[in-house]
Amino acid sequence: MHTGEVEVVPGNLRGLAVHIAAHILALAGPAEVVVSWTTRDLLAGTAFDFEDRGMHELKGIAGPRSVYAVAGVPEPRRWRPSSSPAEVALVVSSRRCS
Repeated sequence: MHTGEVEVVPGNLRGLAVHIAAHILALAGPAEVVVSWTTRDLLAGTAFDFEDRGMHELKGIAGPRSVYAVAGVPEPRRWRPSSSPAEVALVVSSRRCS
């Protein structure tokens, strides 16, 4: 998994972020989630844990880059509705985007 900007074209996505994500995906084992240095940095301070998988040369990318496996996944939390319509809209909106 990688985080970055992509170019949306009819029926496809393209750009450097897609290229990086494809190379990182190839490094993952069965039932494993591997993330880029960028994604790991963006998730710093969250409940996710990561294992360093070392530096890798990714074709088309200058210099070696760090890759990490997701080691710990937080327990899902149950959402309990409040009286706030804004909170309800936020949860519905985020589920539609997933």
